Amino acid sequence: MSGLATHGRERAMPPVSVLTPEQKEARRLREKQRRLEDEAHFAQTLEDRFVRCNEFCFRLGGITKNTLYNWIRAGKMPPPIKHGRSSLWHERDVREAIARISAKN
Repeated sequence: MSGLATHGRERAMPPVSVLTPEQKEARRLREKQRRLEDEAHFAQTLEDRFVRCNEFCFRLGGITKNTLYNWIRAGKMPPPIKHGRSSLWHERDVREAIARISAKN
């Protein structure tokens, strides 16, 4: 122990890491692969997620809930999945509905 008082704690020096250029390149490639896998997983989870009524209305151009439910009754929009008192739609159904409306305009 050095002459400094550490009050029961030892000072640890951070490890010095010297990487070769090959190790640096391998690390960079691993990190890039991990980012790509994370992005793919994120995209997959977006497709699997549910959208609530307010978000669906907003994404349809800010329509009201009454308009949305009128469109559902008319067969223009997919019916919701009920979870308790909540109305939910699959993300893919929302995207398809928006694409269908955009194609008509």
